Amino acid sequence: MYNRSRVNSIAFTLFAVTVMTVMTGQTAIKILPLGDSITQGNTAMRSYRYELWKKLVDANIQHQFVGSLTTNFTGNPVFPTYKNLNFDNHNEGHFGWKVHELRDNLSNWLKGYTFDIVLFQGGTNDAGTENASQIVSEMKDIVGILRAANPKAIILLGHPFQEWAPFPAIRTGMDQLAAQMNTAQSPVIIVKLETGWVSIRQPQARRQSTGFIPILPEKHYWRLISLQLRNRI
Repeated sequence: MYNRSRVNSIAFTLFAVTVMTVMTGQTAIKILPLGDSITQGNTAMRSYRYELWKKLVDANIQHQFVGSLTTNFTGNPVFPTYKNLNFDNHNEGHFGWKVHELRDNLSNWLKGYTFDIVLFQGGTNDAGTENASQIVSEMKDIVGILRAANPKAIILLGHPFQEWAPFPAIRTGMDQLAAQMNTAQSPVIIVKLETGWVSIRQPQARRQSTGFIPILPEKHYWRLISLQLRNRI
Protein backbone atom coordinates (compact mmCIF):
# COMPACT_ATOMS: atom_id res chain seq x y z
CA MET A 1 0.00 0.00 0.00
CA TYR A 2 0.96 3.66 -0.26
CA ASN A 3 2.60 5.24 2.72
CA ARG A 4 0.24 7.94 3.98
CA SER A 5 3.16 9.91 5.37
CA ARG A 6 4.55 10.54 1.89
CA VAL A 7 3.48 14.02 0.88
CA ASN A 8 4.22 15.56 -2.46
CA SER A 9 5.76 18.84 -1.34
CA ILE A 10 5.89 20.18 -4.88
CA ALA A 11 2.14 19.79 -5.21
CA PHE A 12 1.54 21.64 -1.97
CA THR A 13 3.77 24.49 -3.15
CA LEU A 14 2.05 24.72 -6.51
CA PHE A 15 -1.39 24.70 -4.98
CA ALA A 16 -0.42 27.30 -2.39
CA VAL A 17 0.41 29.81 -5.14
CA THR A 18 -2.56 28.97 -7.34
CA VAL A 19 -5.00 31.79 -8.01
CA MET A 20 -8.34 31.04 -6.43
CA THR A 21 -10.27 31.60 -9.66
CA VAL A 22 -10.13 29.25 -12.65
CA MET A 23 -12.41 31.10 -15.02
CA THR A 24 -13.64 34.66 -15.31
CA GLY A 25 -16.33 35.48 -12.81
CA GLN A 26 -16.05 32.19 -10.94
CA THR A 27 -15.07 32.13 -7.28
CA ALA A 28 -14.85 28.40 -6.64
CA ILE A 29 -13.41 25.45 -8.52
CA LYS A 30 -16.12 22.88 -9.12
CA ILE A 31 -14.78 19.34 -8.89
CA LEU A 32 -16.79 16.33 -10.06
CA PRO A 33 -15.68 12.99 -8.53
CA LEU A 34 -17.08 10.42 -10.99
CA GLY A 35 -16.76 6.66 -10.72
CA ASP A 36 -17.60 3.57 -8.74
CA SER A 37 -17.08 2.38 -5.15
CA ILE A 38 -13.61 3.88 -4.75
CA THR A 39 -15.18 7.25 -5.48
CA GLN A 40 -18.35 6.80 -3.43
CA GLY A 41 -17.07 4.86 -0.44
CA ASN A 42 -19.46 3.30 2.07
CA THR A 43 -20.26 3.35 5.76
CA ALA A 44 -16.80 1.99 6.58
CA MET A 45 -14.84 3.97 3.98
CA ARG A 46 -14.85 7.74 3.68
CA SER A 47 -13.39 7.58 0.15
CA TYR A 48 -10.34 9.45 -1.10
CA ARG A 49 -12.55 12.52 -1.44
CA TYR A 50 -12.32 13.29 2.26
CA GLU A 51 -8.51 13.37 2.27
CA LEU A 52 -8.46 15.41 -0.94
CA TRP A 53 -10.90 17.85 0.65
CA LYS A 54 -8.54 18.37 3.60
CA LYS A 55 -5.68 19.16 1.21
CA LEU A 56 -7.84 21.72 -0.55
CA VAL A 57 -8.78 23.26 2.80
CA ASP A 58 -5.13 23.39 3.87
CA ALA A 59 -4.26 25.29 0.71
CA ASN A 60 -7.17 27.71 1.12
CA ILE A 61 -8.50 26.72 -2.28
CA GLN A 62 -12.07 27.84 -2.85
CA HIS A 63 -13.76 24.76 -4.20
CA GLN A 64 -16.99 22.83 -4.37
CA PHE A 65 -17.50 19.13 -4.92
CA VAL A 66 -20.46 18.45 -7.22
CA GLY A 67 -22.60 15.41 -8.00
CA SER A 68 -26.11 14.10 -7.63
CA LEU A 69 -25.25 12.13 -4.47
CA THR A 70 -24.58 13.37 -0.96
CA THR A 71 -24.15 10.00 0.74
CA ASN A 72 -21.80 7.07 0.63
CA PHE A 73 -23.08 3.61 -0.27
CA THR A 74 -25.43 2.30 2.46
CA GLY A 75 -24.90 5.49 4.46
CA ASN A 76 -22.24 7.89 5.61
CA PRO A 77 -19.35 7.14 7.93
CA VAL A 78 -18.29 9.81 10.39
CA PHE A 79 -16.66 12.72 8.59
CA PRO A 80 -14.80 14.64 11.30
CA THR A 81 -14.85 18.40 10.94
CA TYR A 82 -11.55 19.85 9.81
CA LYS A 83 -10.44 23.36 10.72
CA ASN A 84 -14.02 24.01 11.84
CA LEU A 85 -15.35 23.10 8.41
CA ASN A 86 -17.79 20.36 7.38
CA PHE A 87 -16.98 17.95 4.59
CA ASP A 88 -18.77 18.47 1.27
CA ASN A 89 -19.97 14.98 0.32
CA HIS A 90 -21.39 15.72 -3.13
CA ASN A 91 -20.15 13.09 -5.56
CA GLU A 92 -21.05 10.97 -8.57
CA GLY A 93 -19.63 7.69 -7.30
CA HIS A 94 -21.89 4.69 -7.81
CA PHE A 95 -20.91 1.58 -5.89
CA GLY A 96 -20.59 -1.49 -8.11
CA TRP A 97 -21.45 0.30 -11.34
CA LYS A 98 -19.82 -0.45 -14.69
CA VAL A 99 -18.46 2.17 -17.07
CA HIS A 100 -21.37 1.86 -19.50
CA GLU A 101 -23.82 2.46 -16.64
CA LEU A 102 -22.00 5.64 -15.70
CA ARG A 103 -21.98 6.70 -19.34
CA ASP A 104 -25.68 6.01 -19.86
CA ASN A 105 -26.71 8.13 -16.87
CA LEU A 106 -24.14 10.91 -17.05
CA SER A 107 -26.04 13.33 -19.30
CA ASN A 108 -29.01 13.28 -16.97
CA TRP A 109 -26.86 13.86 -13.87
CA LEU A 110 -25.10 16.78 -15.52
CA LYS A 111 -28.40 18.64 -15.82
CA GLY A 112 -28.17 19.29 -12.10
CA TYR A 113 -24.77 20.98 -11.81
CA THR A 114 -21.77 22.44 -13.62
CA PHE A 115 -18.13 21.47 -13.21
CA ASP A 116 -14.56 22.49 -14.04
CA ILE A 117 -12.51 19.41 -13.16
CA VAL A 118 -13.49 15.73 -13.38
CA LEU A 119 -11.84 12.98 -11.35
CA PHE A 120 -12.85 9.82 -13.20
CA GLN A 121 -12.12 6.36 -11.88
CA GLY A 122 -13.87 3.31 -13.28
CA GLY A 123 -13.47 -0.05 -14.94
CA THR A 124 -12.93 -2.26 -11.91
CA ASN A 125 -16.44 -3.71 -12.05
CA ASP A 126 -16.30 -4.37 -15.80
CA ALA A 127 -13.74 -7.18 -15.65
CA GLY A 128 -15.21 -10.45 -16.86
CA THR A 129 -18.16 -8.84 -18.60
CA GLU A 130 -16.50 -6.71 -21.29
CA ASN A 131 -13.13 -6.66 -22.98
CA ALA A 132 -10.64 -3.83 -22.61
CA SER A 133 -11.42 -2.18 -25.93
CA GLN A 134 -15.15 -2.01 -25.10
CA ILE A 135 -14.44 -0.48 -21.71
CA VAL A 136 -12.09 2.14 -23.15
CA SER A 137 -14.61 2.96 -25.88
CA GLU A 138 -17.18 3.66 -23.19
CA MET A 139 -14.68 5.89 -21.40
CA LYS A 140 -14.24 7.80 -24.65
CA ASP A 141 -18.00 8.33 -24.75
CA ILE A 142 -17.83 9.72 -21.21
CA VAL A 143 -15.15 12.22 -22.23
CA GLY A 144 -17.40 13.33 -25.09
CA ILE A 145 -20.39 13.79 -22.79
CA LEU A 146 -18.32 15.79 -20.31
CA ARG A 147 -16.98 18.05 -23.05
CA ALA A 148 -20.45 18.61 -24.43
CA ALA A 149 -21.38 19.97 -21.01
CA ASN A 150 -18.14 21.93 -20.58
CA PRO A 151 -15.80 22.32 -23.58
CA LYS A 152 -13.05 23.53 -21.24
CA ALA A 153 -13.27 20.68 -18.76
CA ILE A 154 -10.09 19.32 -17.20
CA ILE A 155 -10.56 15.54 -17.22
CA LEU A 156 -8.34 13.32 -15.07
CA LEU A 157 -8.65 9.62 -15.95
CA GLY A 158 -7.60 7.35 -13.10
CA HIS A 159 -5.96 4.09 -14.14
CA PRO A 160 -7.33 0.91 -12.59
CA PHE A 161 -4.59 -0.20 -10.23
CA GLN A 162 -4.90 -4.00 -10.51
CA GLU A 163 -2.07 -5.84 -12.25
CA TRP A 164 -4.03 -8.88 -13.42
CA ALA A 165 -5.97 -9.16 -16.69
CA PRO A 166 -7.75 -7.27 -18.15
CA PHE A 167 -6.50 -4.22 -16.29
CA PRO A 168 -3.08 -3.81 -17.95
CA ALA A 169 -4.86 -3.74 -21.32
CA ILE A 170 -7.37 -1.21 -20.00
CA ARG A 171 -4.53 1.03 -18.86
CA THR A 172 -2.88 0.81 -22.26
CA GLY A 173 -6.14 1.69 -23.96
CA MET A 174 -6.68 4.62 -21.61
CA ASP A 175 -3.21 5.94 -22.38
CA GLN A 176 -4.03 5.84 -26.08
CA LEU A 177 -7.39 7.50 -25.45
CA ALA A 178 -5.78 10.36 -23.53
CA ALA A 179 -3.16 10.87 -26.24
CA GLN A 180 -5.87 11.07 -28.88
CA MET A 181 -8.29 13.33 -27.01
CA ASN A 182 -6.02 15.61 -25.02
CA THR A 183 -6.23 19.28 -26.06
CA ALA A 184 -4.97 22.56 -24.68
CA GLN A 185 -8.53 23.72 -24.12
CA SER A 186 -9.69 20.50 -22.47
CA PRO A 187 -6.83 18.39 -21.12
CA VAL A 188 -7.36 14.66 -20.76
CA ILE A 189 -4.71 13.42 -18.37
CA ILE A 190 -3.88 9.96 -17.10
CA VAL A 191 -3.59 9.49 -13.35
CA LYS A 192 -1.36 6.49 -12.67
CA LEU A 193 -3.09 5.19 -9.58
CA GLU A 194 -1.15 1.94 -9.83
CA THR A 195 2.08 3.78 -8.98
CA GLY A 196 3.23 2.71 -5.52
CA TRP A 197 0.73 -0.16 -5.38
CA VAL A 198 2.24 -3.24 -3.72
CA SER A 199 0.37 -6.50 -4.24
CA ILE A 200 0.35 -9.83 -2.50
CA ARG A 201 -0.07 -13.17 -4.24
CA GLN A 202 -3.81 -13.70 -3.96
CA PRO A 203 -6.04 -10.97 -5.42
CA GLN A 204 -8.97 -11.94 -3.20
CA ALA A 205 -6.82 -11.84 -0.08
CA ARG A 206 -5.59 -8.44 -1.20
CA ARG A 207 -9.10 -7.12 -1.47
CA GLN A 208 -10.06 -8.49 1.93
CA SER A 209 -6.95 -7.19 3.64
CA THR A 210 -7.38 -3.68 2.25
CA GLY A 211 -11.13 -3.37 2.51
CA PHE A 212 -11.22 -2.43 -1.17
CA ILE A 213 -9.04 0.63 -0.48
CA PRO A 214 -5.58 -0.40 -1.70
CA ILE A 215 -4.68 3.02 -3.09
CA LEU A 216 -4.61 6.64 -2.06
CA PRO A 217 -5.98 8.45 -5.10
CA GLU A 218 -6.09 11.82 -3.35
CA LYS A 219 -2.30 12.19 -3.60
CA HIS A 220 -2.28 11.64 -7.35
CA TYR A 221 -5.33 13.76 -8.07
CA TRP A 222 -3.96 16.52 -5.84
CA ARG A 223 -0.71 16.71 -7.76
CA LEU A 224 -2.33 16.81 -11.18
CA ILE A 225 -5.09 19.23 -10.22
CA SER A 226 -2.49 21.66 -8.90
CA LEU A 227 -0.41 21.45 -12.06
CA GLN A 228 -3.39 22.00 -14.33
CA LEU A 229 -4.65 25.00 -12.40
CA ARG A 230 -1.21 26.58 -12.28
CA ASN A 231 -0.82 26.12 -16.04
CA ARG A 232 -4.00 28.17 -16.56
CA ILE A 233 -2.90 31.16 -14.55
